[in-house]
Amino acid sequence: SAEPTVLHLPYLEAEEERTSREEWRRAVARVLGVFEETVATKAVLARRTDCNLSEDADPIAVLARFLDASETEPSAEPSTASSPSAPRFGTLFCMQLSPTSAFIGCSPERLFVAEGSRVRTEAVAGTRVRGETEEADALLGAELLASEKDRRENEEVQTYLRVRLANLCSRVSAPSGVQLLKLRHLQHLYVPFDGELRPEHSLCEPALVQPLEQSEGCDLSASASPLPAPASASASTSASASASAPASVPAPAPASASVPVSADFASGSVSASSPALASASSASVLAPLSAASAASTLPNDGRRAARATVALLRALHPTPAVCGQPFEVARELIAQLEPSDRGWYAGPFGYVSRGRSEFCVAIRSALVSSPRRLSLFAGAGLVRGSDADSEFLECSDKMRNFRSLFAPALEYSSLPSPNALHGAATVEELARHGLRHFVICPGSRSTPITAAAAAHAGTQTVVMHDERAAAFYALGYARASGRAAVVVVTSGTAVANLLPAIMEASAERVPMLVLTADRPPELRESGANQTVDQVHLFGRYARRFVDVAPPDGSAVGLRALLTNIDTSVAFAHGIDGAAAGPVHLNFMFREPLEPRARSPWDANACLCGARIQAWLRSRRPFTVHAPGLNISPSHEWGLSGAGATADDDARAVAAAARTAGRPSGINSGSSCSSSEAVSSGVSVADVIADADAVAHATPPMGTTTDSVGNGFKRSADPVVG
Repeated sequence: SAEPTVLHLPYLEAEEERTSREEWRRAVARVLGVFEETVATKAVLARRTDCNLSEDADPIAVLARFLDASETEPSAEPSTASSPSAPRFGTLFCMQLSPTSAFIGCSPERLFVAEGSRVRTEAVAGTRVRGETEEADALLGAELLASEKDRRENEEVQTYLRVRLANLCSRVSAPSGVQLLKLRHLQHLYVPFDGELRPEHSLCEPALVQPLEQSEGCDLSASASPLPAPASASASTSASASASAPASVPAPAPASASVPVSADFASGSVSASSPALASASSASVLAPLSAASAASTLPNDGRRAARATVALLRALHPTPAVCGQPFEVARELIAQLEPSDRGWYAGPFGYVSRGRSEFCVAIRSALVSSPRRLSLFAGAGLVRGSDADSEFLECSDKMRNFRSLFAPALEYSSLPSPNALHGAATVEELARHGLRHFVICPGSRSTPITAAAAAHAGTQTVVMHDERAAAFYALGYARASGRAAVVVVTSGTAVANLLPAIMEASAERVPMLVLTADRPPELRESGANQTVDQVHLFGRYARRFVDVAPPDGSAVGLRALLTNIDTSVAFAHGIDGAAAGPVHLNFMFREPLEPRARSPWDANACLCGARIQAWLRSRRPFTVHAPGLNISPSHEWGLSGAGATADDDARAVAAAARTAGRPSGINSGSSCSSSEAVSSGVSVADVIADADAVAHATPPMGTTTDSVGNGFKRSADPVVG
């Protein structure tokens, strides 16, 4: 199995709130005053937060992380106290506006899905956060169900949908009771609606109507950039489209093709991304979609679906869940009180195809822009009895889905001890490789890694007290996902319980990463109870074994740790066709082991150097495996060639490398004019390869030499393919 591809996200460095809390309080007071003076009953105010990132964000990487979270988090599901419904997922969407700008999101709210003569929609309004425990979560859910304010907010949406659907449907049904829609961070009041469209509003001829799928699942769909215009289309046709016939009409799209559609909340216009609307450079150009333009841009058998979809969009959007009631008053309040334009936020995103269309509401969304900017959007529904501070916090809770992906960088210099540093660096580096599922078997000696895994924003931890069961759990996870789980075990006889699962993982070539804690060298073979020799305990069943030196607060030790982790991940998933399997890292920790216990260390000296600083600023691994280069399974693998002595200087070795035209040779006993390399027990190849002089002297990775190098590249270099 190949090492999984990981798309990395930057860190969140700073935030700028477009609406201060005091401004928000004044705006909410103004809305509540309007409720007393007019017939208005609801208005939705939105907040925008602009975030500065450590580097530009890749929109596709963001969507990939949402998918990754959906694999490791419990499924969101609408449920009642007596009968839970089928699992329900959010809708991922992405509109790539330019190479450096994209509107993305993961919306929990379906505007509608229509197929043939059937249409489904839903009222989603009223919010609470999820609890940290099952008991706390249940209490918050019960509080939401009993909240008069939240029920009134949801009923506004229900009433609106019933009235609007009555104009299009011959039958509309909805359950009598409200349900809970539980998402990753939030839970909402939820009522589904099911309608039978009148024949004139059906998406296809009655004879062609197919049954609508009954599953409550919501497809993970995306609104993509339009296809390039056909070569026969003229420039004027590519640049715009309107209700009148275009100057040149492209060839009809295949009958199975679907047209991504979006809408601008502020202007109220509905638009389609279709071949006729693509510019010569394939940039996204959006134009109003009317019945006439739909007929001119879609194949004949899709025109009816387009017209019916436009009718549904005009009838249902915007709902009181994102605007208010009545629409005119709420929209005027939004224009007066919101300091920034909503843009695409809260607009409908979806697709139209022959006989079927589906749209979500673009909430829980963000605008990715350059340079290094991420703008988050969230809104709160205001009704009589709303509290300004509570609604402000609700908006913050709704932004958590993005904030959790762009967590601030850890302040490594503030960690209390070298143990805490190595624990945090280990978990962070594994997460950067995509290994975010940790199976924890609690114990004292492994506390530095356990505490770091529990505190990391991007990991999932499962606590199991039976080491044998934990190892088999990790084996099953890797079988299902193709990605190794990380098993963390304390020292002693507990480690031996992992052997049966490791033997099976080795035989079946299933990736697994085992992190065991151990005593430092001075406490080994001391006759203490429940201690065993853990060095090479799993023998040939482990693809690689590393006896990781005790943390000493040195820069050499940290760099060696990160490099060892990177190499181990590559071995676990198989290198260049080699068999995947279990890898064993045995961490020696000295006391104190408590997470907050302080032990002297020099952060400035440890975190120095260009490579470590680059690692701290990014979310990419310290080193990555270059395909096609072999790596020796020995811990003392190094750059091969002429031997070097312990007294060699880095620049002298670099000169020899330059003369030979290849990486310099380093044996396990050699040194880079640094005695700490030997005392820390690290591979000297890590030291010499990190020296700037050697880095500039050696040929590019991938250059043929007498022997193969370490198979890794510096993170600052271009990717070796």
